[in-house]
Order: sequence, then C-alpha cells, then structure tokens
Amino acid sequence: MPQVRILPGLPKIQRDKDTMNIGDKIKYKDDFNEQRRGVIMDISSSLHDTVKLEDGIPYYISKKMSAAARRPVYMPVKQKNLSSVFISVISRAGRTEFLLLDEVTAV
Repeated sequence: MPQVRILPGLPKIQRDKDTMNIGDKIKYKDDFNEQRRGVIMDISSSLHDTVKLEDGIPYYISKKMSAAARRPVYMPVKQKNLSSVFISVISRAGRTEFLLLDEVTAV
C-alpha cells in the first residue's frame, strides 16, 4: 500500500491522490483484470469490531487506550493487520464488491 499523509483541513484537490474516505470514487480491477470504478460505501475488518477510514488510513478503536481515556480512541491499523481490512464498493453497475485497500486507488 502506498504511503499516505494525513492533511486535515486541506481541500480534497490539495491532498495526496491516494487519500480515500467513505463516499469517494475509486478505481479497481475486477476478476477479469478490467479497470472498474465505484464508490466506497463501508469499511470492515475481520480482526477489529469498529473501523473507520480517514484520508486513506484505516483506524480501529483501541480497547486499551479507550479504557484509560473513557472515550473511544482510534488508532491506525498496524501494517501487519492491513490484510484483515476490506472495503465495500458499489460499482457503476450497482454491484457490491468487497476489496482490500491495496486493490483500489483514488480517482
């Protein structure tokens, strides 16, 4: 997965091209290796209960940090656990696709 910087407060046009959020348009290759486009609808993980996507980086709620802070504390998903994170994408044809983060690029 390409390295992505978090640049809060900047307009989308000024952020890195690899930043993605829920609702953003993306490109991906389907099972037949054809280029497709779609919109990110959701992010999930097989390891973490709650996951969110901000500027291309998946975050999970750290139970240890949240207990000390008494509120949800989001931490970036570790590199070794990125294969457990997937996004659901609605294609232009209306089909739902489930993809890994490294299979998509921002439009």
